[in-house]
Amino acid sequence: MSRIVDYFDNACEKYSERTAFIDIQGEKVKKVSFDELKTDVDRVCDRLVERGMKQKERVVLFVSPSYELLVFMLACLKLGVSLMIIDIWAGKHLIKKTLEEYQAEYIAVSGKTKLLRLAFREFRKIKDTILIDKVFEENRTESMGRTQEKSRLSKILGSEVAVLTMTTGSTGKPKIILRSHEDLYNQLELVRSNMEERKEETVALNTSFMYHFVNILNGYSGILLHSKKPKLLRMFRKKGQSQKLPAQVLFTSPDFCMQTEILFPRLEELYFGGAILNLYEAEKIRKKFPNAKITYIYGATECNLICKTNLDDYISSLKEGQTVLGEAVKGVCIKTDDKQEIMVHSDVVLTDYLNPENKRGEVDKEGRYWNKTGDLGRIENGKLYYLGRRDVFVKGKNGNLFSNDLEQEIVRSFSGIRKCAFFYHDGNNHLFIEGDFPEEAELRNFVKEREIGEDVIINCIAKIPCDAKHHSKINYNRLKRMAEKKTEKEKPKRKS
Repeated sequence: MSRIVDYFDNACEKYSERTAFIDIQGEKVKKVSFDELKTDVDRVCDRLVERGMKQKERVVLFVSPSYELLVFMLACLKLGVSLMIIDIWAGKHLIKKTLEEYQAEYIAVSGKTKLLRLAFREFRKIKDTILIDKVFEENRTESMGRTQEKSRLSKILGSEVAVLTMTTGSTGKPKIILRSHEDLYNQLELVRSNMEERKEETVALNTSFMYHFVNILNGYSGILLHSKKPKLLRMFRKKGQSQKLPAQVLFTSPDFCMQTEILFPRLEELYFGGAILNLYEAEKIRKKFPNAKITYIYGATECNLICKTNLDDYISSLKEGQTVLGEAVKGVCIKTDDKQEIMVHSDVVLTDYLNPENKRGEVDKEGRYWNKTGDLGRIENGKLYYLGRRDVFVKGKNGNLFSNDLEQEIVRSFSGIRKCAFFYHDGNNHLFIEGDFPEEAELRNFVKEREIGEDVIINCIAKIPCDAKHHSKINYNRLKRMAEKKTEKEKPKRKS
């Protein structure tokens, strides 16, 4: 049986009239109890069965965040319908390959995305479109035919696919990973077991649906924002409505922390992760939430939680010239291989890929599977020290240098620099800088002292391009393309 479905039903029964979600749409704020949430999910289940949706079918989600989307996702899980979360930034080729090998019967859209869907050829090929706004609003109808259809639904096995996730991949190789119902439950339990224990009356704000599911199992009240954009939150502050965001716990990304206004006067705990922070970014987040206990998380798609550390400890380590990501969390083991690549073992590590050629891992002598993260590091006294990406380095006179160490040192040494990227590509070392450009002579001297060579190509740009999904994670592939274009322009033109 699917434990995730059982635990959802049990949570709704246990917490009953307690607020499950605070749904914020524009200036409207609506509270939804656990009873109401279960009623909405069951009602959507009925409607989906009524329109012919069957167990083991697949639906592509192309919908902006909303309470209606959350209800739709829970309804699909209860019906045994697989959710396909497509990353539109992964490229048309991968989307095409995915939908050819793992065909979807439906595509779910909202009023905001139904026309945008037409821009993607592969999405247009999915003929059965579900407008979740309409499904949610339709009046409930009863019919014997539908009831008989429901009764034929068999029990959902834990091994059945719950979610297909496409990710652009940290190493530039997009991955398509399958999560079974059991996998999803185990990953949620990993997060729950590594959170600080809190009262069940806790109010939590999340920008990831994974953590909304965690909140349901914990009995917390979750705040649902229909946008992650700072503009929406500034509007709340301007209209004096920040008291309507009574979040005590916040689960989010570094980008959300750095760009949003301070709207959470009661915030006690903050959990965030998704990118390696430099000193400027870490201190900016600390200043925004001065009274909260902040936990910085390191994870991967295959294992959503690997290490965690207190942000104050992380900042202290950066000031001392180290990037310390903390100790492995409960239920996870870490090690590094002979090339210093970080590897992770846990019962929750995902191993089922639609494109297994991009699966990276190995089995040890004891038969345990270790996933390779694509990041480099070393482990000292049980703590993980981050060095950089395995495919990104700087070429020095005496060998390759870790990119992260140099990038962190530059931000620490030059106060006006907010972010930088240092890497070797196409025969040259490239340094991209975001922020106030220091004296070039000072930068050249910095490079010379570290025996990198004086031929580094330095560029000051308005903003370092970052991963479209994680926002704060440097997009080295895009920077390499920028470097190629700049080099091409600077080549002397041949005389005709």
